Amino acid sequence: MRANLDVRSETSTMPLAMWAKDSISDPDEAVSLVAGAFVEHRLDFPRKTRRLDARFAKIPLNNCGLVTHGYGREAEIRGAVLKDFYSLSTVAQGRIYARSGTDGEATMGDGEIMIASPTGTFDFSFSGDAQALAIRIERDFLEDYAYKLTGIPITTPLVFDMKIPVRDGAGATLNTLLHMTADLVNRDPEILKNTLLLDRLEEMILIGLLTACPHNYSIRFEAGGPGIAPRHVRKVEEYIYAHSAEPVTLIDLAELTGVSVRSIHNAFRSFRGYSPIAFLKSVRMARVRERLLAAEPEDTVTSIALECGFGHLGRFSADYRRRYGEAPCETLKRR
Repeated sequence: MRANLDVRSETSTMPLAMWAKDSISDPDEAVSLVAGAFVEHRLDFPRKTRRLDARFAKIPLNNCGLVTHGYGREAEIRGAVLKDFYSLSTVAQGRIYARSGTDGEATMGDGEIMIASPTGTFDFSFSGDAQALAIRIERDFLEDYAYKLTGIPITTPLVFDMKIPVRDGAGATLNTLLHMTADLVNRDPEILKNTLLLDRLEEMILIGLLTACPHNYSIRFEAGGPGIAPRHVRKVEEYIYAHSAEPVTLIDLAELTGVSVRSIHNAFRSFRGYSPIAFLKSVRMARVRERLLAAEPEDTVTSIALECGFGHLGRFSADYRRRYGEAPCETLKRR
């Protein structure tokens, strides 16, 4: 990608200030600019006025793109549907409340950052002083990188937990990386010609997302990479991903690989840090959550759990709450 924007020398606390368009007063122009960077949406205002003081900038990197936007007054973005990309968002100032019928809610500027997955429709509420900072990550790019890290194809969309705390851990790291990348680009536009540096910055953000933020494939990233593990471990993982809803026993896995049950168990413990049955359970649990969040009106927790391979429903509910911090019926209500 190549940037083709008018660089400005004015100083500002706004991220990407050197790249920002002059104050935008026309709501239709603001909608057009943000839609060009993300998706089509509707822009509403809690207070009846059509005048804005919006600021917008979009910077292409190598495979991702940085975007900042704010409206200079309270504003509502409605009906944003992400189809082929992910958005990692934070704020430079103010607050932005985000909500999705399938993925939950998050409040940026109140101790959280947000990861929007291409699986739902999103609404956003901007405070009058809010200025968003986001990175757009193409779905194919993220899924290809996940495959490189695990060696196992991504067969269903990656779905992240929507809100990530920023006080410590992955949230703090990603928040810092996002602001650092914007600051580097803002201070020295020549950095956009340094494709190697941009590759490394994008890579750090992707690694943080995939290895430290909860998502439906997290189990793949909880231990060492597949290049270290023996071939029979990877073969078992591939089989479990393809047959997780079916009855799977250690004897089945031994017959599949031609390796003893003991050898399979020990290899998983040594190279993955968990047993093959624990891996099977985690895959099933992730698929239950994915199904609950996209459930049809006639679906129930019981029908989905059974469909995904769980038989002992009481134990399933307790394990689900322990893993996700809520009961499966609570997840189902958020569909």
